[in-house]
This record gives sequence, structure tokens and C-alpha cells, in this order.
Amino acid sequence: MGYDGPVPDHPRGMDWEVAFGRAYGAAYAVLRDAAAAEEVAQEACLKALVKLHAFAGHGSFPSWVGRIAFRLALDVKKGDGRDGSDPDRIMGADDPEEGAVSREHREALHECLSRLTEHQQEIFLAKHHLGMKGAEIATEFGVREGTVWATLNQVAKNLRQCLQGLGMGPEMLH
Repeated sequence: MGYDGPVPDHPRGMDWEVAFGRAYGAAYAVLRDAAAAEEVAQEACLKALVKLHAFAGHGSFPSWVGRIAFRLALDVKKGDGRDGSDPDRIMGADDPEEGAVSREHREALHECLSRLTEHQQEIFLAKHHLGMKGAEIATEFGVREGTVWATLNQVAKNLRQCLQGLGMGPEMLH
């Protein structure tokens, strides 16, 4: 996106470059494909522009666009069965056997993440991929910070149980 200034006549102003970066990061976290993530990020920015009147201002504008991109990326992933880029290449595995284990772990983790509620997925993504702090997440989602930490604890418990059910150890979460 070429425009990096505030949106005229909007009281808070919006940084479209930051919003695009947040959208791209959210989409890439789901799709693991740079080209697809860029397309989703562009679509999210377009949707945000069209629905600008719906932005309530409870959180940051870039995070709002990032959530739009996250939902779009989930739709893309569900719709076309995309598994993203080759996990062996992403992990840099020279040994095909090691790459197969990494792929198995990645697939198990993705399976378990898909079993979380959308709210849990969003909070997990905000914390672990976007690097947001608990207070930022709370502001963004309009909840108390304690609720964020309780949700993250529940996510960790659910992921541990799911991974164990798939024959994977909890060390995958570290």
C-alpha cells in the first residue's frame, strides 16, 4: 500500500503501512505462503477501507485490520486446502527424515490450533505471532487482562491435551 498517512476526517488517524504489515503477519501465520499472505493482506486493507465506518476505535486500527486478515486467511485455508509452503524448506531441513518429523509436528500443531475457538486462535496469534503484550491484547479485544491470561492458559491446556492425543509430546509448545 502506498499511502502511509492518516485517513482524512477520521479522529484517530490510521497508519495504513502498519495496518498492512499487521495484516500480512496475521495472514502469513495462518497460510505460511508469502504470496497468498500478501493477497489476503491487500484484501483485508480493501475491506477495512470499504467498512471504515464500522471501525469502533476500541483497539488499534492496525490490529483491527490484522483481525480481518486473520479471518480471511482462515477462510482461504479452509476453502482451498492450502497447507502453505513446503515445511522442509521453511525449516531448512537438509535431512528428509528430519523434515518429515518437522512436517508431522507442524501438521499436528496446526490440527490442534484449528480445534481452538476463533477467539482463542486470535488471542494466541496476537500473543505468540504478533508479539503483543497482555495489556495490548486486552485493549484490542475489549476484555480484562486477566481474561487474556486465562484464555492463554486454557489454550496451552487444550494444545497439550490435543498434542498428547495425537501422540506428540508437550515439548512442541516450547
